[in-house]
Amino acid sequence: MSSWKEFYKNESINYDRIRYDYWYGNIFSLLHESALSEMLKNYMPKSVILDVASGTGHNLAALSRSGGAVMALDLTSEMLLESRKKIWHSSVAYIIGDAFCLPFPDNCFDVVSSSRFLHLFSEKQQQIVMIEMIRVLKPGGLIIIDFYNIYSWIIFYPIIIIYRILKCKRPTKDTRNSVSSVHKFLLERNLSLNETIGVGSYLLYFARFLPEKFAIKLGEFFKNKPCRFLSEQFIVSAQK
Repeated sequence: MSSWKEFYKNESINYDRIRYDYWYGNIFSLLHESALSEMLKNYMPKSVILDVASGTGHNLAALSRSGGAVMALDLTSEMLLESRKKIWHSSVAYIIGDAFCLPFPDNCFDVVSSSRFLHLFSEKQQQIVMIEMIRVLKPGGLIIIDFYNIYSWIIFYPIIIIYRILKCKRPTKDTRNSVSSVHKFLLERNLSLNETIGVGSYLLYFARFLPEKFAIKLGEFFKNKPCRFLSEQFIVSAQK
């Protein structure tokens, strides 16, 4: 993990600017926050929540609105510092820790979430992290995790590659998952599935010059079947 720690230490200052400080990044962020809030709305208030690999606090606005105590865990103090600049809330505590070996006992959180993290690792490594997240989750608790969607990557691959070349983006080695493979893994760990929501889509780039409100509305089409397979990412929630 030392290489990741060094990378995000150097990346922390520019992390949000690179990923969210442009038209689609902002639209994606709004759609993601809306989906996360939807998954939490019927869950118990005053929950104790853990956000794994919290980074610059992408999940924290929605999590802190739940009214419970939120613990933001990340590998680097630099990322957490950037998060605190954005989300300064009395209910949010920050802690340095490794997602592969969470520094908590079994069954201690009502909600465990993670966003824009698991794609960095192989499927086997993803499973190690998810097992750790399940371990610290209370019985009846809610796990919320997101993944890059393999099907939209396959469908839009030529366009994505051209775009990344034109924008001089780094080569990507991200792991992409199918909804069915994630569901299978969680069911095999005796979790019950709650919701699966698609977030964003490469097709939204064609709405670049439309009003933001219209683009958000358009993004709603990729949340559920039959259009979810075209979403850039998907979020899964399940109960232990």
